[in-house]
Amino acid sequence: MSYNDEFVNRLSTRLSNDGFSIQRAIKFATYNLDLIATKVELSALKGNRVHVIVVTAMEHPTTDEITSFSESAYQYVTGNLPSLVQPAAERPVRGKLNLYVVPVTVSNDFSEDIRLWISKNIPAKHFVPFNYPILMSSSNGQILMCKKTPILGALPWKGLMKFVEQQLSPPS
Repeated sequence: MSYNDEFVNRLSTRLSNDGFSIQRAIKFATYNLDLIATKVELSALKGNRVHVIVVTAMEHPTTDEITSFSESAYQYVTGNLPSLVQPAAERPVRGKLNLYVVPVTVSNDFSEDIRLWISKNIPAKHFVPFNYPILMSSSNGQILMCKKTPILGALPWKGLMKFVEQQLSPPS
């Protein structure tokens, strides 16, 4: 078992303990979706939200591979949303769902170019975030992401960044 696999296993256990519904080892497009973690939050104040964290491990990812994986993860989630939401919801879901997809690329080795690219790569500008690529180092658990937000609609982006840091940061 590789170090990346061990890291994904630990992350799966942690997310499961935090109330996420977990699916493992799904092949989609050209990717192994090593972990799919879904959490449904029903709220009259904040709206109904579905967070789906999709994880794949790569040895030496490129920007093209990360972008392609992010797009594939989003396609998988939107195409399989009912089967992801049903086991994660504690009760029937009524009304609109705000979908937040967090594609996570895990690697032991991110080049400086990749680190710089992700820090400056604002995901497509939308009023509601839905596809927010993240990089995680399997050697130290460091989370790499773009922390820039669009001017309009910045609050949902900041909320998603906080969610990512809370859910994916290594336990202290």
